[in-house]
Amino acid sequence: MSRFVALPTITDDSALGGSTIERSLRFNGSDTYIQRTSSGGNRRTWTVSFWAKFCDSSATTDQRLWSCDGNSGNYDMLKIEFYGGTDSARRIAIIDQGHAGSGIRFTLNRKFRDSSAWYHFVFAQDSTQSTASERMKIYVNGVRETEFLDNSTHNHPPVQDYQGNVNATGKTNTWGRSFAFGSGTGNYLDGYLANINFIDGAQLDPSYFGYTEFQTKAWRPKKFDKSDIPNSPTTTYSNTFTASGDGFGSNPPSNAFNGNISNGLNNNAGGQIITWNTSTYNLSGNVRIYGRGDAYDVYVNGNATKVADMPSSNGWVDLGTHGNINEIQWAGTTYNTNNGLGSAGVHVNAIIVDGVWLRDTFSEFGTDGYQLNFSDISSTTAATMGKDSSGNGNNLTPNGFGATNVDALIDTPTNNFCVLNDNDFNGGTLAEGNLRQNNSGSTNTTATLGMESGKWYWEIYLHSQNSGGVLGIGVGQSRRGGALGSMLQQYGYSPNGNYYSTVGGNSSNSSYGASLSAGDTIGVKFDADTRTLEFLKNNTSQGTKTVPVPGHGQIYLPQNHANNASHSMNFGQDSTFNGTLSAGGNKDASGIGDFKYAVPSGYRALCTNNIINHNSKLILNPKKHFECLTYTGDDFNYREILGLNFPPDFLWIKNRSQSDWHIIQNSIEGFQTMHYSNVQNGLQYDLNSNGYVNKPIRGENGQGGFSVNAQGSGNVNEDNENYVAWCWKGGSPTIETPSSGSTFFSEGGNYLDLGSYTDFQFGTGDYTIECWVYHTKLSEQQTYVGDAYGNSAGVYFYLTGTNKIAMYYSSQIAESSSTTMPYRKWVHIAASRSSGTLKLFQDGIEVVSSSDSANLTETQLNIGDTTGGSSGSMHGYMSNVRILKGTGLYTSNFTPPTSPLTNITNTVFLGCQSETVAGLASVHPSPFSNNGTNYSSGSQMSGDILPAGGLGFGGKDSLFDGKIGQYGSDTYVSSSSSANTNMTWTPTSSISYSSKVEVWCYSPNGYGITVYYTLNGGSEQTLPVGGGSNFNNQAWCTLATGSGTITSINMRIIRPGSSTTINWGAIRIDGSILVNDVTGKVVTPTMDDTRSVPASPKNPFDVFAVDGTAYQTATAAGFTQGTVPVDAASVNTEGGFSCITYTGTGSAGTVGHGLGKAPQFIITKRTNTSQAWFTYHRNLQSGYYIRLNGNNAEGGDTNVYSATSPTSTVYSIGADDGVNGSGSTYTSYCWTSIPGYSKFGTYTGNGIAEDGTYVHLGFKPGIIIFKRTNAADNWGIFDSKRDTYNPLGRFLYPDGAFSEWTGGTYSHMDFLSNGFKVQNVGSMIGANDGNFVYMAWAEGVTVNPLDVSYPTVR
Repeated sequence: MSRFVALPTITDDSALGGSTIERSLRFNGSDTYIQRTSSGGNRRTWTVSFWAKFCDSSATTDQRLWSCDGNSGNYDMLKIEFYGGTDSARRIAIIDQGHAGSGIRFTLNRKFRDSSAWYHFVFAQDSTQSTASERMKIYVNGVRETEFLDNSTHNHPPVQDYQGNVNATGKTNTWGRSFAFGSGTGNYLDGYLANINFIDGAQLDPSYFGYTEFQTKAWRPKKFDKSDIPNSPTTTYSNTFTASGDGFGSNPPSNAFNGNISNGLNNNAGGQIITWNTSTYNLSGNVRIYGRGDAYDVYVNGNATKVADMPSSNGWVDLGTHGNINEIQWAGTTYNTNNGLGSAGVHVNAIIVDGVWLRDTFSEFGTDGYQLNFSDISSTTAATMGKDSSGNGNNLTPNGFGATNVDALIDTPTNNFCVLNDNDFNGGTLAEGNLRQNNSGSTNTTATLGMESGKWYWEIYLHSQNSGGVLGIGVGQSRRGGALGSMLQQYGYSPNGNYYSTVGGNSSNSSYGASLSAGDTIGVKFDADTRTLEFLKNNTSQGTKTVPVPGHGQIYLPQNHANNASHSMNFGQDSTFNGTLSAGGNKDASGIGDFKYAVPSGYRALCTNNIINHNSKLILNPKKHFECLTYTGDDFNYREILGLNFPPDFLWIKNRSQSDWHIIQNSIEGFQTMHYSNVQNGLQYDLNSNGYVNKPIRGENGQGGFSVNAQGSGNVNEDNENYVAWCWKGGSPTIETPSSGSTFFSEGGNYLDLGSYTDFQFGTGDYTIECWVYHTKLSEQQTYVGDAYGNSAGVYFYLTGTNKIAMYYSSQIAESSSTTMPYRKWVHIAASRSSGTLKLFQDGIEVVSSSDSANLTETQLNIGDTTGGSSGSMHGYMSNVRILKGTGLYTSNFTPPTSPLTNITNTVFLGCQSETVAGLASVHPSPFSNNGTNYSSGSQMSGDILPAGGLGFGGKDSLFDGKIGQYGSDTYVSSSSSANTNMTWTPTSSISYSSKVEVWCYSPNGYGITVYYTLNGGSEQTLPVGGGSNFNNQAWCTLATGSGTITSINMRIIRPGSSTTINWGAIRIDGSILVNDVTGKVVTPTMDDTRSVPASPKNPFDVFAVDGTAYQTATAAGFTQGTVPVDAASVNTEGGFSCITYTGTGSAGTVGHGLGKAPQFIITKRTNTSQAWFTYHRNLQSGYYIRLNGNNAEGGDTNVYSATSPTSTVYSIGADDGVNGSGSTYTSYCWTSIPGYSKFGTYTGNGIAEDGTYVHLGFKPGIIIFKRTNAADNWGIFDSKRDTYNPLGRFLYPDGAFSEWTGGTYSHMDFLSNGFKVQNVGSMIGANDGNFVYMAWAEGVTVNPLDVSYPTVR
């Protein structure tokens, strides 16, 4: 197995303009900033783009990122800031404080508390827009922000044509602090800024500055290409204007391109056609102009249809969006004429294309624009550190940075370096861009990047030091307010010369090296693969130590315990330790970094590029293994929910809007069956009451997904209700089709009607009926293949109420002597009559033999029940049904076929092999066969047809979908509702029939309704009544018998004085249904208000699916069994997930899981009867479990999960009925942690609101499931699709049917780029000394340098 390919290094010449950002500028939060004075630019339209990495995540005071001074008073006119205050701490706001009524005021609802992440911001203003919401656009990581703190004070766009102080002549723009009018200063930024672009005169979207990387969907930096802006110093737009008469006089075209809307071009004498040839400017996009001249119409690209009228007074006119704009013309009522103009004139004062004000001979950045990349580190002057690289020369002046440039660092969005984690320290302060730790007393601090594999090196400088403290590595949480003992594990070098080892509060020490004092530099080497730790004092080794494997599902992190000391860290970004020492300039084995001392051979700096490229254990694209989807129900059947990069093998769906049960389904049991996590019920298979998932949809790159049905109540697709689906990939192939398919038979009268044919008359001769069956219910009579009910001259192959296969004609002919049918296993069964002897076989073993010479003359056969559904319906799946006339295929024991059945001699029926069409048969007596035609494409369907989705109906394609439908469902094509409505099918080529033409249609009796049909354009006939006075009646109605051809069928319905609609479900030719795009014959599935027969990809040949390949047996799959054999499995070893089914033995034993690593989280559910859900978690006490369907604390019982720990091949269970009852059946879901993708661990709450426990995962979570273990409390689930930003507060409870909870005590958790942080003190999530287990899976690309937000719709 190969792992996912590493991401390509971002370079200046990468696809989509991917750019390496070389340096960022560090702001110290106390006295550093850069600024310039504006020379005057466009005050209506501008864009600012920048990347930021913030420090001090707990700060509640304002910090200015960018500010512009005001006219009077001591305030900023415009500021982008961290908005302070208790409720709005760490939110970003843009505020025009001087013009509260007319200017900007937005405060984003999300909080920015991730100190390990880079964020990309774009603020784009265009106050000329007529739509208020378009005047200020704010984007974070490529996604437009639409949710703000409230809808009044903090959601206020500027008034139209508003001009603020940005780009006002003489006003000062400042980065890194407030610049208020006069001498007022303050609100310094503590953090990093990179790649600042300020564009004067254009409102640009984020695609100019970043792009979505194709493989991972992560937002990444892109070099701003100024050639994307149409303006340039060599472009003169006004040169290509022409006027049909006297020209422009004193108001030339150049006035339209001077940036001043108070004047513009004007045709001198009026009444002239004005044409602007734009063919050489490469213009496209939305076009808006400012001007007047109400006699004039505007035309684009020579199109005779005008795009707009000019107004009578000056105003903005929207000309629409156009590609390749070659010409704009102002003319009369007809293109290129002066019709209706008279002597009127036209004024054009400004033109904006795609957000850019067009200007003659103008810089792409505009007059006041600039670009800061901080790449010149030679000094701290405006010409170096503050250099404008746009070419405009608009340098910014640095202040407070000192004479030597030590703040332009290589920590950037394209290579994010490790820093100290202010989400996980418990006292003192962090400074110098979270690289310095100052404290008085005892404090703990971890860093932001973990080490699961590879060799890593960093340095520590001691500014002051006493004999206490430990410098080194650790795992677990520092817990603000806790002491060293509260950390789970820590290993390191103490300034007193000792080596300390701390586990769970118990500390030991031994003599190690030299003592340390202020001025020493400590190098730290850690080999995560061998767990070897070494310290170097001033580049001299003090010896090596081996540390144990980290416990509790944690990752080793750089971690310091300081005691009245001050340390600075260098993870490769600053060898001067903020100017304390001279630069070392040493790089690591990758050529990265800036270290004081030479980096030991093979060791590397802790930064994201190194982790991605040198950690062999990482999954770099978690979306290939897990994804969360949200959707809104539409009450449609067979609705496809797409958006995955894989077909899901495990689905967990919850209605967010209602108190509906959680739906849990998997591919090996079959998606038409389901569990409910919040109750004890056994496996459910009634398709009529709760809605269900039909099947997974194979595909990648967003084309994978699943199909849902809306029957019954609202669990999966109720109209206008919101749903979430958590999807895991198992072992199924991503794209390849399954080996075969099956047909699912649910409760109550479900069967396939094979029709009446002489081929089904076996007489006294030989015959064979064989198939595979998979029962979802036992202990009642069930039909496999049967005749017309009550006919003594036909076959009835069935399962008895005592679970034995049997054959009945007029009386019982044969019944298995002792062998019974197992539950939820594929079994091959066969009935074979040869030379007067009938034998029944189960899995190739003869179970009964009987003399049989009956004359079987019945012509009707059905699969799943007898005609009318009267003899006991099949409950489960049937696959590969084959019927032979004239051959008794099996006369003695045999090995069941290991591949799909084929058409052999004397085959009269072969079907139930399709995953898409339940009734599809490759062999059937009907003379008509579908040949791959699409019967509804183009104009074949016409008339009053409702489109798909119209009033819940299915559109024209649903007439040929192989499903006959129930009244008013989307398996019908339906006409629009009126007193007289009709529709016609005209096939492209005529279709021949030899016995009968039928339609499945609404056929009422009463209510004044009459349905008519016209065949082949002949005379209109009344459709036969379907029987019964039933407004919703449906039936097969015969249109023609004998032989002939079909060229058209018209259906018409009337209801005088009222309205009605035709519901037309299918067309049947000679007993075979017309179905689009299939080859073969399609028999009739029963379906009315209570019956459904869907197809399924589940089949007897794909029983063990491992890493994309399906096998029939565990042996073929290389699946290691335990003492309790697994019946079926779907295993994804790369994603660390398997789903298995097994039958209990009643004795303690082991169960195989297939992961190749010990599972760390297991959910087990008994399926054949009601029983609790039992979960195992690696961090529970030995032999303990938690019930998923309850809020109980952990409980101990080694009869459930044994005290023996899981191994790489099996896990141990006891003999409890909940996991291993004799003969009972079970499903288990097993996970193990995968670096960069999944983790299963524990944390302890600290009871501190807005500053709770931090847990390092090594990735940004996409979903977290958690449960308190030392007290009774609900389970909880957060995910990043329902909550797209921090803090998260949309709770769902796996143990309860409740709708989504969005407030109250039990809310608030932050998903951070390398873990999560509890922000609430509720007993369910963050109570002090509460013990919690968590299960986490990643959102997107691991160790991503950006805190990526993935676009979503709630």
